[in-house]
Amino acid sequence: MNRELFLSKVRRADTTCAKLAESMNIDPTTLSFKINGKSEFTLGEVKEITEKLKLSKADVNAIFFK
Repeated sequence: MNRELFLSKVRRADTTCAKLAESMNIDPTTLSFKINGKSEFTLGEVKEITEKLKLSKADVNAIFFK
């Protein structure tokens, strides 16, 4: 995962990781673990993040599938 790009997209969407986690109905610690590579994102979570942050296909590939 490209952590820095992900965090820049969160900021660009004028939100925070805590708010993103809340909107996804997951604990902020869980999201933090995923961002920091301690656990994996599910395909459903990637899809949800893509929609919430309005990510392009290129963004998704660069963030989650490098």
